[in-house]
Amino acid sequence: MKDGLKSELAFRLVFHRRKYRADGHLFIGVLAYHLLNAISIRLEEKDIHLSWNKIREILCTHILLTTSMKTKSGNIILVRQSSQAEYIHSEIYRSLGISNKPIERVITKYSIL
Repeated sequence: MKDGLKSELAFRLVFHRRKYRADGHLFIGVLAYHLLNAISIRLEEKDIHLSWNKIREILCTHILLTTSMKTKSGNIILVRQSSQAEYIHSEIYRSLGISNKPIERVITKYSIL
């Protein structure tokens, strides 16, 4: 296992008063730890040696956008789409076997009554 995963996930002490809340908190933490470890292993197999913090920093610029417009008749049109993936985004996604386009463009029209 990669050193430093605990610190990269920023695990903190659990201060829940109810056992089921503490159990849920710990379960999410362990799940995140395993997911991060699996991602790190797959990236290292593809010769991408980046820390989790660096991966987050790189990928945070690939975003989903929602544009809203009001028509002359007062209706609202929402357009939801992802930004263009940069080369480094595409390399990380390709190494993980996931699409660099999380959603296709979605156009939703709302009528105001």
